[in-house]
Amino acid sequence: MKATGIFAWDGRERRTDRYGAIFLTTTTCDGTAHSKVDLSAVELSRFLGRRVSIKARVLEARKSGHVGDLFRDIFPSTPEIGEVVDLGSGTFFIESADNRLSFGVKPDDDRRNDWFDPVKLYRLHDQTVELIIEAEALQ
Repeated sequence: MKATGIFAWDGRERRTDRYGAIFLTTTTCDGTAHSKVDLSAVELSRFLGRRVSIKARVLEARKSGHVGDLFRDIFPSTPEIGEVVDLGSGTFFIESADNRLSFGVKPDDDRRNDWFDPVKLYRLHDQTVELIIEAEALQ
């Protein structure tokens, strides 16, 4: 499945150090860039509970308006157009955060923090991306 929009996550992800759920939105955090979101909740729901991998291909690159995770000394960086960032794999989930459809992968090792690598997330923050979600073959 592929979906497009501006890459972001809810602030609770940073505050809890989980960094586990992302979403696609129509505007950057500072409102300077806009994009159409092409994402189907119905299509996403077919991955629920399945092991998937998520990658993001950068379609439009810009400087992120986010300050970063100052406590952890992680700051946004600007990717190249066409760059593909492998966000990882695990058990797919969907949740609602501030009336947004957020989703992610729970890692196999049951860790509580950094379900996604926060350095990769800050590389993608505020970028227009194409997400590629692929389910692993059923055994």
